[in-house]
Amino acid sequence: MFYKTTIVLIFIAGILLRLKAYFMNVPLWLDECSLALNIMHRNIFGYFAPLEHIQSAPPFFMMATKLVTMVFGLSEYTLRLIPLLVSVVSMFVFYIFSKKMLDKKWSIITANLLFAINFRLIYFAEEFKQYASDILFFMLALFFLSKVKLGKVSFKKALFTGLVCFLMLLCSMPSMFVTGAYVVYNLKLLNKGTGGGRNLFGFLLPFFIFGPFYYIYNLYPTKQAMFSNFLDQWQSGFMNYNPLNIFPLLRENLDYLFNFTPFILFGVVLLVWGIILLSKSENKIVKLMLLALLLSFVASFCNIFPIKNRVSVYIIIPFLICIIKPLDIISVKNKICSTLAIIFSLLFFSAYNLSYAKSLVFENFIKSKKDGRATMEILSKKFKPDEVLVYNDATNSIYDFYSEKSGMYADKIIRINLPQYSREFYLGLLNQLPKNHTYWFYYANDYVRMPVVPFIREWIQDKEVLEEHCINESYLLHVKL
Repeated sequence: MFYKTTIVLIFIAGILLRLKAYFMNVPLWLDECSLALNIMHRNIFGYFAPLEHIQSAPPFFMMATKLVTMVFGLSEYTLRLIPLLVSVVSMFVFYIFSKKMLDKKWSIITANLLFAINFRLIYFAEEFKQYASDILFFMLALFFLSKVKLGKVSFKKALFTGLVCFLMLLCSMPSMFVTGAYVVYNLKLLNKGTGGGRNLFGFLLPFFIFGPFYYIYNLYPTKQAMFSNFLDQWQSGFMNYNPLNIFPLLRENLDYLFNFTPFILFGVVLLVWGIILLSKSENKIVKLMLLALLLSFVASFCNIFPIKNRVSVYIIIPFLICIIKPLDIISVKNKICSTLAIIFSLLFFSAYNLSYAKSLVFENFIKSKKDGRATMEILSKKFKPDEVLVYNDATNSIYDFYSEKSGMYADKIIRINLPQYSREFYLGLLNQLPKNHTYWFYYANDYVRMPVVPFIREWIQDKEVLEEHCINESYLLHVKL
């Protein structure tokens, strides 16, 4: 009775936290606006081509979101509805998943508690990105493939299984690591006569037929665009020939998922210990999970897919299971003290800090504090046709999305790019603005490492400022030159 009641309470807590974050209805941040513009400007079948605004998302995720917005209208709520639903479903799927991976009830309770209240998982439940879907489809792929014994099914069933896996790829890219793990696991069929090899070929046939088109038409150009613009951002997510690179990679991802910063070695020890324990299991789903984790590291080593922050949030599934697995070997006599010790450690030294749950708002929880929506509401009401609108390159997608959504139109627009970050250079650009005009500066977003709003505030000291607003770090200025 205690076990079932505790699990139900964990589900309730996790759902309420996700709903709380969702109904805060925070404004879309830069990446969300960039992705939302693709929802605005394409029809439901237009997502197999590379996305605009240097964005990447699976076609089926985009198509499902487009369908929701067509039915219920375009808003922050409709754009984020699928991540919310997927995140809630993931809690129930993870519970079933954890029962197959962990042996003791106190281990299952601990794992599900930490999954339900994880900072990152709650955040991605209210962000219009595909990362919540990555977590769900990683588990679904493991469940699905662990049930199919490729050497004992018909060729048609093998072909159907491969087709389902390819469709999962169109829902979530990381599901490919599970598919790859399944192929590696079944390579032994090649030594068991032509039947096994025939089924393996049947499984791979959908990838041979459709894969090249998807890669050439979508994945390759998207990868080139992402890497040409953000290679430096993801570089640390790629492994290299130096074996000492593995620890920094683990440290960065453990810190991102669990915020182990003060005691990172504690997290690494639990992770490695759990991997060793799980590697002894004969359970097929366990083997597939560990192989999928290994393949994700291989993809990182080959510079195919980085293991870094949000793009690899799906690894929270094997990481969390491995971290909790050592709890399975604790004796019954010590289970209460040991469980409390591990829960306390993960809560205290991680992003599982429950302080955000006590507040009526999530000031320290929601990353997107900038409010391009509120500043656009002011701008759209007060902007006059003869005025000039100025915005920075860091605001581009936010302006495009919220101006179109609000019906805001400006005939005279100046977009200021920043080819070099320098106070003198930026002030020089501002001083080149033509005189005898009234300007609106819409700076909804400012790069954290290269802020330019302080330069503007310095520049307007001797100017005629008509009004100035700063709403959650989004800046709006009305000035006459």
